[in-house]
Amino acid sequence: MRQWTDESIRYRKAAAETGLMEQTIARHITTYISRESHVCDAGCGLGYLSLELASGFRLVTAVDICQPALDVLIAAKEKRGVENIRVVREDFFSMQGHQPYDAIVFCNFGSLEEILVSSKRLCRGKAIIIKKNYDYHRFTLTKIPRRGNSFKLTVAKLRTMGIPYEQETFTVETGQPFSDLQDAIKYIRMNRPDSCAEEITAD
Repeated sequence: MRQWTDESIRYRKAAAETGLMEQTIARHITTYISRESHVCDAGCGLGYLSLELASGFRLVTAVDICQPALDVLIAAKEKRGVENIRVVREDFFSMQGHQPYDAIVFCNFGSLEEILVSSKRLCRGKAIIIKKNYDYHRFTLTKIPRRGNSFKLTVAKLRTMGIPYEQETFTVETGQPFSDLQDAIKYIRMNRPDSCAEEITAD
């Protein structure tokens, strides 16, 4: 799992503040969970999904281990006047002493095995798992398989394990604004897999 850096925070913040990804995901989540629920956004990152969930549920707990990422959420919720988000800096998969949540959202966070173990311990309702529905990296010219569990692999594992689930696929707009061409090149270099040896140029 990649760590948050000043650059990755800058890119994610720009995308979240100009796109509709978090709004779209939150809208789909609200169809599965009661509005009176206390929802945990596990591995919330900059917290833009938490901000959208806050308008649909009684209470949202946003958990992440990275303080600079959480600082973005804290500033945003204060600016928007959002009062029903509780921010927790902790390693979600190692959390102890917390009351079970009504629901937990894992948005592109954690392996299925980590999700199942933590949900059994920390969730008394539904676990919502959001996964990307493609199997290869997008920032390469050749087909390099993504690490981790894709949507298809997650569904296959749940079926094999006999765990009941509902599934839904939907499209989200994930555009990334750039200040110039060099900014775009830097973004692609940052997001391509470590094993990729392709040269990236302005051409």
